[in-house]
Amino acid sequence: MPGAAVTVLEDDLPLGTVKADARGEWVMILEDPLAPGTAQFALTATLADREPVASADVVVLNLPANGDDPNRFQPSEREGVVAVLSPRHGDGPSRVLQKPGGAVPADLAGDLSVETVDFGTDRLPLISGRAPAGASVAVYLDNRFLAATRAGDDGVWRVSADTSLDQGAHQIRVDQLVDEGVVALRIEQPFSVAAPPADAAGVQVHEGDKLWAVVRPAQSGADGLRYTLVFRANSDQITDPEVIYPGQLFPAATAEAPSRAG
Repeated sequence: MPGAAVTVLEDDLPLGTVKADARGEWVMILEDPLAPGTAQFALTATLADREPVASADVVVLNLPANGDDPNRFQPSEREGVVAVLSPRHGDGPSRVLQKPGGAVPADLAGDLSVETVDFGTDRLPLISGRAPAGASVAVYLDNRFLAATRAGDDGVWRVSADTSLDQGAHQIRVDQLVDEGVVALRIEQPFSVAAPPADAAGVQVHEGDKLWAVVRPAQSGADGLRYTLVFRANSDQITDPEVIYPGQLFPAATAEAPSRAG
């Protein structure tokens, strides 16, 4: 609200407070650089004598340290800032605000990509990605059909699973469909889930540097940790759209998917 005192919190510790202007806008410039590593940022706003209001979302920021000065870095295709916007209570998907390497070039992948996988201690995954606005996509986890959906006007699609992720290697497959269920484009993105020892995040990189793992404590009394896997561009995971695979699901198909190979 206009005139509110806005406090920025880093891992629940206040970084500073500024006042929102007459339009409700504010900006804070820090005198000292942020330390390398992963931190969670949140907001509270206080107006007059009212109780403080907490932001509905948090931002998890991963800042690498490169070079001789640990407080300075040079962004690159492999290293750079990873910023993820997540619901404070973990009751929805995360959204990637920034990652190294940028988006998938349209001429390589038609804007089709897997961006994030979110899960908590229940290990029920919530998967999100991008496709052309309004495009129809079918999403599979470990070759098991999860759901068919459409990308929104913002080009974002989301699906959830009702089966927990087991420890070990997994693979997400996304088919972009055109008329009559023809697969126009397919991507396959591997990842791995590890047993969560006390001193580890419980997720592992699969196939080199294809993802980042962002871990944060659950909020509002929820137990355990929230995990967000942030994938790089998937252009190198594109498979041949001319091939029909066993178990491929077409929109008009029943629960018993066609079994054809070509």
